[in-house]
Amino acid sequence: DHDGGHGDDLPAGIDVALVTGTPDERIETIAVLGSGGPYDVLKISIAAKLAEAEGATLRFVHVLDPTSSRAQIRSLEKFHAQLGELCRVPSESMVIESMDLVAALTSAVEDADLAVMGSSRGHHLFIDLIDRIVERMSIPVLLVRVAERDEPTTFRSVLDRVLTSRFARSAVRRKT
Repeated sequence: DHDGGHGDDLPAGIDVALVTGTPDERIETIAVLGSGGPYDVLKISIAAKLAEAEGATLRFVHVLDPTSSRAQIRSLEKFHAQLGELCRVPSESMVIESMDLVAALTSAVEDADLAVMGSSRGHHLFIDLIDRIVERMSIPVLLVRVAERDEPTTFRSVLDRVLTSRFARSAVRRKT
């Protein structure tokens, strides 16, 4: 039975970002776990903003079936490079071929400080997969779910201020 830990009990009309665990004092690498889904724009935006505030590197991660063509792999690597060009922080690409998605993602984030991934609303197979991935991660995971409406949300409008404020305080503490 699903426990609603991914913001399922929150209204559909708001963006949701939930963190499992607590990041270390210093975030050096943020792994963005890709799926090509509807959460990619928001999760990449949040990860890029966090990386910029922390001076961290972004790692774009996708897992493909081992039967994937070389063209599919090159396409994802090119996509990751294009994403990296849009960000103001260093980035790296990790395209993994594996039949075991959970093990591959867990391995991809072993040396990262934070993982960012999308989360769906509702009770279905994808939520169970997210639960398994989060349970296996040894690092904090930021789960992102976009609002189910067309208008801008409060989350998007205040994200910049909240992140800037949180990380500005953190930077001041480190300098003293």
